[in-house]
Amino acid sequence: PTSSHAVLYRSYYQAWAGDLAGALSSLERYAKLVPAGNWNAVQTPGDSYAIHERFEDAFERYAAADRLTRGPFTPRALILLGRLDEAERALRSYAASQPVTAWGGVQADLETRRGRLDAAAAILEQVIAASRTPTNLPTGSFTRVAANLRLWQTLDLPRMAKEMIALSERLTTPFALGLRSEHELLEALER
Repeated sequence: PTSSHAVLYRSYYQAWAGDLAGALSSLERYAKLVPAGNWNAVQTPGDSYAIHERFEDAFERYAAADRLTRGPFTPRALILLGRLDEAERALRSYAASQPVTAWGGVQADLETRRGRLDAAAAILEQVIAASRTPTNLPTGSFTRVAANLRLWQTLDLPRMAKEMIALSERLTTPFALGLRSEHELLEALER
């Protein structure tokens, strides 16, 4: 294919299918199809390495990409490596100049890794509230993750149901309606 997008997507399919060498080969082709120094061509091999749990290799690619254009990839890789204090410092530096929608998901990952599920859910709620595209898939994903983090806090079904209804009232996305359905299901299970 001569479409950079097709080659890029192909690399992800190859990585997920277990073909790291094929994915990296496709990414070499992708790098030739986009302008020299393209940020995405530098960072995307990091995704292939991360998919294969080669986090040190992923970190190297993400750090190189973040030197071109600052992004949340270096902190994310540091989280995967278990270097949480470094991740927090790198994320704090990035977050100082970016809206919460750019870094909140990574902060939630860091909080989750530290076992602070309430803090992770709270930051995701901030991301959802600040989203300018409340109907897009990332917002839907953040809504589900925030709900799951709240659910993991207790095995008490009535409390879970109340948490779901409270969360659906705080969030203004269409995805929050699904939380009301979870509330009704949990109430039915309790009966």
